Parts: sequence; structure tokens; C-alpha cells
Amino acid sequence: MQLVSLVLLLSGLQLPPPLLDRPDLPSELAHAQEQGLSRPDLCIQLSHNFLRRDPLSNRPLSAGRSNQAQPELEQYRTPSQTVMAQLILSRCLSQNQQFPPAERLLEESRQLARRGHQPDLEAFALYLQARLLALDTRDYIGSQLAAERLDKLIQRGARLPDPLQEQRSWLQILTNIERSHIDDARNQLEKWQQRLQRFPTPGSQAWYFALYGELMRSQQQDDLALGYYSDAMKLAGEYDDFLLQAQMADRMSDILHRRGDMTQAIRWGEMAVDNYQRINNGVWLADALIRLADLVRESGNANLALALLFNALDLYRNVNRPLQLAELNHQIGKTYLMLGKYIEARAYLIAARNAFKLSKSYSGELRTLLALGDLYLAQQDAGVVIPLVENAVQQLPQGETPPPEIFLLLSRAYEQKGLFAEALHNYKRFNASLRQQQEQQQSLGNEQFRTSYALLDKERQLKTMAATQADLLAQKRHYLWYCALATLGLLTLGFILLQVWLRGCRREDELQASRARLLQVPSTGLPSMEQLLQDLTPPTPQGYGNLNYLDIHPEHPLNQKRQFVALRLPGLDQLSDQIGEQQTERVEQILVSRIRDQLPEQAQLYHQPGGKLMMLFSQSSPQSVTHWLETMFTQLKEPLRHFGVPGQLAAGLVSYPFLSRAPRAVSSIQLLEVAQLALAAARQLAEKTTASSWVELSAIDCQQAAFFNGQIRARTLQAIDKGLVKVNALHGKQLIDWHLLGLKDALVQQGELAPLRVPTTGERTAEE
Repeated sequence: MQLVSLVLLLSGLQLPPPLLDRPDLPSELAHAQEQGLSRPDLCIQLSHNFLRRDPLSNRPLSAGRSNQAQPELEQYRTPSQTVMAQLILSRCLSQNQQFPPAERLLEESRQLARRGHQPDLEAFALYLQARLLALDTRDYIGSQLAAERLDKLIQRGARLPDPLQEQRSWLQILTNIERSHIDDARNQLEKWQQRLQRFPTPGSQAWYFALYGELMRSQQQDDLALGYYSDAMKLAGEYDDFLLQAQMADRMSDILHRRGDMTQAIRWGEMAVDNYQRINNGVWLADALIRLADLVRESGNANLALALLFNALDLYRNVNRPLQLAELNHQIGKTYLMLGKYIEARAYLIAARNAFKLSKSYSGELRTLLALGDLYLAQQDAGVVIPLVENAVQQLPQGETPPPEIFLLLSRAYEQKGLFAEALHNYKRFNASLRQQQEQQQSLGNEQFRTSYALLDKERQLKTMAATQADLLAQKRHYLWYCALATLGLLTLGFILLQVWLRGCRREDELQASRARLLQVPSTGLPSMEQLLQDLTPPTPQGYGNLNYLDIHPEHPLNQKRQFVALRLPGLDQLSDQIGEQQTERVEQILVSRIRDQLPEQAQLYHQPGGKLMMLFSQSSPQSVTHWLETMFTQLKEPLRHFGVPGQLAAGLVSYPFLSRAPRAVSSIQLLEVAQLALAAARQLAEKTTASSWVELSAIDCQQAAFFNGQIRARTLQAIDKGLVKVNALHGKQLIDWHLLGLKDALVQQGELAPLRVPTTGERTAEE
């Protein structure tokens, strides 16, 4: 099983450490900077000691002297020395994986350098910010904003040392590779190659080959990646770049391991260990030893693997890394298990499990539990395995799912105990869990693609807005210059002001037109989701203080009883693949027109993305909504069949007020989420019954409003589970799997499935 440290190391290259090269750098800070790569803990200590000095502004002046002796001055720190100490400290904190304090300290030092009019130090801080956000915290948008600020600062005359200018190019290429912007990365590498032809240096050429190897590796072209990594390693050896040599050896070992060439994988793994040892960074060396031990153990030499793991354990004893230490104990226990030394294996595995439990690392605890299960089964002690595993699965927090191997272990334990029916049952659970895991991984990949596409689109919009803002700022500077020269003629000034006014009017007209387009879907002419949110948002006039506007005006339309109906037109995505986007849009227009023609007069219809419609019915309508839906299902059945639209119609219903005794405990906007939950349940019914279906959710009268505090969708699912929300359906409501819907929501809350968020009109206007 691959270690967490291996995944982190192989996810992105570590750039060379950025160094402050200034003549006024104190010797204490220079020594701290030298220790930053090999001993970040010592670097942190030295930097903290320097920052404990009093500021120079607190220095008392002796009577009759305007200056103090040089030894006395060394007891204080100047403003520039303070900024330099903070920059070195932040770099060492990030090197020690203390990212939040490093990020806060970088922002503080940047602000201090800006207030002290030190543009060079501010530029250095901005580079460190962009580097930290891109390579360590993966905040690519924040990194891009820091890089843009750095560009503007350099344009105003700030100076960044040449090595860091080159590292900026490497950082941009690495970021594009990790974000799968392959064309941008390739273009930047081609430009860099042209520059190397004019000014070749071993260091630049080595990093060119290393980054090109990363590009090939991201494209699954392992043969080319191996060649580039080998060239980079040879060039790095010419100027003793041990960090780059170690990383290249690690990557070559990983590729060869995946190919099954264990001999070469171990050879390059040993070379990586040698180079990390030359760097003298204990944590990196321990991680390399663990990776090498994993390879050696897989090749069958468990004794050598055990020796390597104990060497890593000696290095970890002085480092506060509980998770890494727990993982190391887990690896030692597995190695002892492989050697058949069950007593030692059990001791280390139990220690690893307890450490994972204290750190609340449930995945690590379950992985250790699997190894313990194998140990007990090898000792023919299945009676210990069954309650141990069952209790661990029951104690998992909500949202955590056990790995499929847990059920396989239970099946083996029951089989060893002679309970074949239970063994077969758990083996079926193993197969079902394995299939579910594969489906979730596929769904997660699709969601990540959509998220990446949305982020890319947002970046393009930001670039466009930044260019527009730069253009406006340039024009503003020109206008101010013209105002300063107003004595040259009032006619010229008047002409310029007139042009500015006309341009502003045109831009305002364009902005108003853009806002109007956002409130209406062009394909169907229906109001958009933005319009729906505006319609459901109560007014907040000035002068009301903390009073609720709707409580004071009960006659307001938002206080009226109404029903929300979320309807989804099925199969439009599949139909688009078959007949094209334009024809699918035409089919959607016809179906929406059919629905709009059959709506009662009091009803309102809104168009949502993804073929969804949201309807608002007044409860004073003479026709019931469910009857109208069933009629609409029947009328749309023939058009759907005629156009070849796959799937069935589904609708979700919910009424306002959701809680009759506390009408505003659940707002109208929150009810949109409840309606979407009902729609998801209806879609589930439609898939299972192959018939159009609707699902209605309604809270019982005795329900308290306090129960629905918090995330409305999750609270509604809990209320359904407790029987506090009534579920009605066209048919087969017992077929709804609420647990599956709740599981997906839990995954979203944990960040495993990141939902796309559509900015509101107010947010887009603020950005523009």
C-alpha cells in the first residue's frame, strides 16, 4: 500500500529553496537561512530568537551621544531586518509543513514591507506567497493573484533576483502541469528552450529536463519521462544539486516499480536515499527509507526492509509527526507479519492502531485493522477477528465507509470459524462495496473535470476583468494628467470629460444589458435561477433595524401559501450526444412550451441549468398540483417518445410554509434545496420503476422549528429518517433509498465531492 508521504512527494517537484541575498542580512539570519533545507526546526528557532530583539525605534539615546556603539546596536533589529527575519521564518515553517502560520506570516511581512517602502522585500514576499499557495496548499487562484501583484510591483521598479525570476518560470510550468493545462506548459517549455539556446547553464538545463519529464509523466508517457529524468539527474550531478537528484531518482523508481522492474526500482530508490542523506534532512531521509523498505519488502527481502524501517524510526523519534510515526509502526508490523514473528507484529500494529485512533485517522486505523486481522487468522484465532472488526465498523463516524477489504476479512474469519452462511454474506458485501467504490471514483473524476472546467472559465473571466481594469486605470492616469494641464485650454478638458462621460454611459448600458441577460434563459425565454432567487429574497429597506420586513407586512406576496415544484426533463444530455446541441435545444423549447401552455394562471415557471424547471403554484389554484403533474406526465409521454428522449419525468414537491407554526424558520430559498431533494428522490423512483414519478415532502404539524437549524438538506434527511417529515409519492415511495442520498451529501460536506457553486448576480456585479 502506497504511503501518504509518497503520494505527496510524487505529486509535485520541490523547487530549490529561495534565498535572500542582501548585504544587510545579519549573520544570525544568514545561518538560519542555511539551515532551512536540512534542519527547518533549527531555522525556526534561530529566526524566533532574532525576532525577540527589541525594535530599533525602542533604542534609548545616551546623554551627550547621538549614536550608540556597534555592539549595542546589534541588540536591536531594524524594520528591514524584521521583514527579512519574518520571510526566512515563513519559509522554514512551510518547509516544516506548518502552512497556515507560514501563510499568515507572509502576509504580515508583505504588509510591513509595503508600509516601510521596501519594494524588493515586498516582491520577495509575494513570490514566496505564490510559491506556497501553488505547491503546498494547492490554492491556485490565490497563487495567481499573488503573481499578478508581483508583476505589477516589478513594473513599478521592484527588483527580484535573477535566480528567483527563473524559479518563477518553473513555478508557472509546474502549476500548469498540475492543473492539466498541458498546452500552456508546453508553450512555456518551448520558450524556455529557446532562451537556453542563447544562455545555457547546467542548472537551467537540468530543470528544463526535469519539468519536461513531469509533463511526459502527466501524459502517461513513461518511456519519455524516464529519458528526461535521467538527463536531468546527470546535469544536476555536475553542480551537486542533491535535491533534484533525489527527486529524479524517486520518480524513476516509482515508474519502474509500476512496470514491475523491482531490481531497477530498488536501485534508483537507494540512489534517492543517498542523495537525501547528503541533504541532511531527517524527515525526507526517513520518508525515502520507508519507500525503499516498501520496495524491498515487496521484492521478498523482509529482513532488509525491517532494518531500513528501524533506521527511519530512529530519525522519526525527534520529530513531532504522529501520523507518520503511526504509519511507520504499521509498516514495521506488516514486515514482522511477513516474517512470521506474530508477537512483534501484534505489538507494532496495536501501537499503530492506537496512534491512528488518537489522530482520528479512520482510514489508517482500518488499514492497520486489516493487518491485525491477517495476523489473527494466521494464528487460527478467528474468534478475535470477528468482534474486533464488527466493533470498528460500528464505531465509524457518520459518512465514513469501511473499505471493501474489511468485508473480505470478515468473510475469511467466518469461513475459518465454520460459519459459511455468514462468510458468504460478507463476501457479497465485499463485492457490493467494491462496485460502489468504483462507481464513486468514476463519479468523482467526472465532478473534478467539471470543477476544473468551471475554475478555468472563472480564471478567463478574471483575466478579462483584470485587462479591463488595467485599461481603465491607464485612462484614469491620462485624465488626471490632462486635469493637471488644465491651463492649456478649457476646450480640451471639456472634450476629454465628455468622452469619459459617453464611455461611462456605454459601459453602464452594457452592464444593464448583461444583468438583463442573466435574468432570462435565451433558449426558452423563461426567467433564470438568478431571477428566482431575486423573487424569493425579501426586501431589506433602511430603517427597520433588526425587525423582519415580512413580519411587519403580512400582506407581502412572500407570505402567501404556495407550492414549489422542481421538474426535470430526462435524457437531454444523452440526446445532445445523439442529435447535437442545437436540435436538443429545439426539443427542450418544445417540451417547455408544452408545460408553459398547461400551467394555471397563478403559477410561475423558472428555468434551471441541466434541463430542470422550477414552478411556483399558488395554493388557491382550483386544480391540485399532483393531479396537474400526473396529467402533464401523460401529455408529455408521447412527445418524449416521439423525440427519442430516454428516461422518465421526475418532480419534487414542497409547500410553503414548510412549518405551519413557524413559517419563516425555513425560508423560501431554503425550500428550493428541499424541493431539489424531493426531485432527487423522484428521479430515484423513476429509475427503479421506469415510470414518471413525483415525490412530495411535508413536515408534520408537531415538528419544532429548532430541528431545522443548520444545513437544510442534511436536516431534512435526518427528519425523514426520524419520521418528522412525511413522504408522499405517485407510487413506490418505499423504494426510495434515503441512505444513498444522505451518503452523497455527507461526501460533499467532507470535500470528497465538491459541488459547483453558481455566483449570484450581486457577486458577479461586484466582481465586474
